[in-house]
Amino acid sequence: MEWLAPTYNNHQKRVFGAVRGSHSSQLYLNKIRERHEAGKLPKSIQDLAAPKALDGLPSLQALWDEVHSQYRESLYQALVNSREEKLATQYSPAIRDEIIKSLVGDIKKLCADKSTADPTHQPSFEAEGKAAFTLFTNSITHWEQLAREQALQQFQKQQDKEDTSERQTLEQANVSNTQLRAADKDTNNSVDLHPCPTARPQIPPLSSEGQHQRQGQQLSSIQRQPQGQPQRGQQGKRSRKRKGNVNTNPLPTVHTIQNHSKPKNRRLSKAHKNRMRLRNEITQDLLAERAEVQLMKHNLKEIGIAQKLVHNLTGTIIPTGALNCLALGTKFISVPKSNHSILPLSMKSFRRTIRLRHLFQDDNNNVMPKYWLPSSWNPNYLDQRRDIEVTVDVLQHSLKPNTSPTLPNISRSDIQQYNKLLYDENTLVILADKNLGYVVVTKSWYLEKCYDHLNSPSYSKITEEYNEGINGKTTVNFLVDSLTDLIMEYEHQLGSDEIKWILQKPKDEWQPMRFYITAKVHKKPVKGRPIVPSMTWMTFHLSEWLANQLNPLLANTEWVLKDSYDLLAAFEQINQTDLPDTIRVASADVEALYPNMDINTGLRLIKTFVEDLEWQNRHKRDFLIKAMEFVLTKGYIAFNGEIYKQTNGAAMGSPMIPPYANIFMYQLEKETVHKYKNLESLLLYKRFIDDVLIITKDSNVTELKNELNSLHPSIKLTWTPAAKHCSFLDVNVFIKNNKLHTNVYQKQLNTYAYLPFHSYHTKAQKRGFIKGEAIRYARICTSEADFKLMVKLFTLRLQRRGYPLSFIQKSLGQVNHKDRHNYAVTARSTQKNNKAIPLLFKTEYNPIVSHNNVRTALNQFTANILKLANVHPSISQKVTICYKMPPKLHVLSLKARKRKGL
Repeated sequence: MEWLAPTYNNHQKRVFGAVRGSHSSQLYLNKIRERHEAGKLPKSIQDLAAPKALDGLPSLQALWDEVHSQYRESLYQALVNSREEKLATQYSPAIRDEIIKSLVGDIKKLCADKSTADPTHQPSFEAEGKAAFTLFTNSITHWEQLAREQALQQFQKQQDKEDTSERQTLEQANVSNTQLRAADKDTNNSVDLHPCPTARPQIPPLSSEGQHQRQGQQLSSIQRQPQGQPQRGQQGKRSRKRKGNVNTNPLPTVHTIQNHSKPKNRRLSKAHKNRMRLRNEITQDLLAERAEVQLMKHNLKEIGIAQKLVHNLTGTIIPTGALNCLALGTKFISVPKSNHSILPLSMKSFRRTIRLRHLFQDDNNNVMPKYWLPSSWNPNYLDQRRDIEVTVDVLQHSLKPNTSPTLPNISRSDIQQYNKLLYDENTLVILADKNLGYVVVTKSWYLEKCYDHLNSPSYSKITEEYNEGINGKTTVNFLVDSLTDLIMEYEHQLGSDEIKWILQKPKDEWQPMRFYITAKVHKKPVKGRPIVPSMTWMTFHLSEWLANQLNPLLANTEWVLKDSYDLLAAFEQINQTDLPDTIRVASADVEALYPNMDINTGLRLIKTFVEDLEWQNRHKRDFLIKAMEFVLTKGYIAFNGEIYKQTNGAAMGSPMIPPYANIFMYQLEKETVHKYKNLESLLLYKRFIDDVLIITKDSNVTELKNELNSLHPSIKLTWTPAAKHCSFLDVNVFIKNNKLHTNVYQKQLNTYAYLPFHSYHTKAQKRGFIKGEAIRYARICTSEADFKLMVKLFTLRLQRRGYPLSFIQKSLGQVNHKDRHNYAVTARSTQKNNKAIPLLFKTEYNPIVSHNNVRTALNQFTANILKLANVHPSISQKVTICYKMPPKLHVLSLKARKRKGL
């Protein structure tokens, strides 16, 4: 295995270096936090002296001291935040997985090269490669422990040296004071009790260029101090000798120790050098942070956000204007043009709603129906209730268009450069997977990644067959007729509303589902995730109906998670038991679950599942299976002018697929999971579609992993090592004091490209988004300290997206960590209640619409309606304003891709 040693050792060094650096940073962070709790700041910050007030202005000194104290505290917080963000990028399970994947890639490449040179020994090379991988994965936990121990030893050694140096300094100071007092006693000379000004550098007055400039100047002065002080001491000594008569000297008299020996040129101690090196590092970090802050301020002023984070895979420079647009994110809305027809159309729709509510008065049916098709029927004038019509007329006259101008929130030159980038035939702008922002790619790269999927065995190219049609009909008409025949065959099992819903016609005509990919930028090399939206195909509404039938059945699966509420509830329940010291957690990911779900196997598993539950009756179960088969086998996909058909698996984009995948996996794994639960070696097993979390009695989970990996030939799981911590979904799970604790997990590549503050959204939407995210943090974080840290980071990231601090604090003010359990209960209760249909005033969010004017007019309308007799409660309730938002900037990239046939 000598041929594998270099790459093996290189990746081992990467693990050691990453873990050692991360643990050293954590130890340093803990140290400065402990010192801060004890009322001490880091020495580099503590030594910063306040500016000195000029003579005659003594009242300013107290004010300057107070401001300087706040300034030093701000520096401390900036240092801690910087260290915390740096710590988050040094080492984590995701980085460890990246190192392992890099090792696998290098081993495969070396095996391929060796096999090409010597094909007869290919099996031997592959076996050695697998052995090296196994040894590496089994040893990585031990290496992490060794690296942490080395970091701890180095840190303790450094601390001992610093303590020794400080102690020696104090001892020397005590000796000097003793000798000074002895010299004073021997000479019998009086000493002026007023101290002489020290020979420290003068700190300049506070500069107007910002804190970072002041900090850089002060740190630089302090770093020069150790070398300059001895020289100034000797000069002062010689000058005092030349004065002669003490009474003629305006300065106070100072007695010094007469050193008759020749002064030695002392070398700086190692501890002193380390302190200077640490100061230099802090200085460089703060200066870099200052430059970054200045750049952020410039970006905030120019485009409304602080950072431009876009993934560029083209190898060419993106124009600045286009980069500005991409950095705004996928949800940004530019200010639309004023449209004077909006309010009249809104009033026409509202008047129709009032008439319908009056004509169809039925309290029992005033709930949101599950299957509802909108009607275009327009009722006539209410002759018998002219008072209602007059009240609506008053409302219409009360609505006034907004005359205040609304400034654009994006520059015209940026839009022009962005459109130029989108119109480039060789460039595409696509989304990154896992909500990681935009990716700019070449058209050739995009086609290559798409064809990697479409040329696989899961798809077949059928362009000619599709164009020829079936049985003398076009393919679309034949499939619509087949679906209608299937529904009519089982019409006695369906309600009339369900039949109308499933067989509803499109606005234009049915189109094959468009295939596209998102870029997995978190993978190396970058791959594509296939997405096939089904809204344009006749199976979409049938798929929605199937999802409505399957989702309630998931309650009969013991460990399938609906959301993070279920996971946190399971942790609380297991924490109530006595857990052993040896418990471990691990997570797994099913590799390419959707494409690898065999259709025949899936239909068989679903049939067994519903039969075991005795769901509905035999005929409806038969219809369920046939309807699922129709959705899975009658999907036609369009890409680049060609038609494909998925022959196996399921594509992401159909409403039925998530519950189908959950039941598919549950049926495969339930016997194995029950077996290990009965043996009490598996304490908890939870799964969310293709993500698995286990909690075991100890770290010996090899047999369980092997059995789960052998459930089906096409289903394989990639596991993380069993340890005391792991990440699952958006949760970090770790074991502390034999209990499970959680905090928020955020991916390393997360760009935190939140909705910019200057986007044309309502303030209520922005406040709701901030409050909702804070509630999620409170619900997930077991510790209040973790919650406060996440809120602090969230606040910083929001400020980088242009949010004012006052707006952020007001939105976060109602979220408290102590109420974390109530948030889950509230969410659960609101999901179960059937809400009555609200009375909506539907309008577009446009500069022509004044929210205050509309709200005031609607409140007056409600007050006027309540004065009328015999008015139905569905009309007299408070009116809710429902805004239709303008199109997002993201629509431009979608249209550009469609224009290029992709």
